[in-house]
Amino acid sequence: MLKLTGAKKRLLEDIANGAIVSICTEPSASFGEWAIKGKLRKGLHLKTLWDLKRFGYLRCESEYTYGIRWESFQLTTSGREALNAGN
Repeated sequence: MLKLTGAKKRLLEDIANGAIVSICTEPSASFGEWAIKGKLRKGLHLKTLWDLKRFGYLRCESEYTYGIRWESFQLTTSGREALNAGN
């Protein structure tokens, strides 16, 4: 189990409270850009996001806007459990 640092815990809490982080993964002019809907309490570091995904606390869901694929990150059950455990 991943030890939750302050930044990881904050990001999980923000996503649990409705913030949506999306990254463009379609080869296009927007490739690699990211968008945040809602409010994050602090800045976003992509390494933090990928660490949480790698350990199974976040999952990706594809959505298409004008034919361009964006991956939106959502909290998983194990992510919610880790957050509630105060890890």
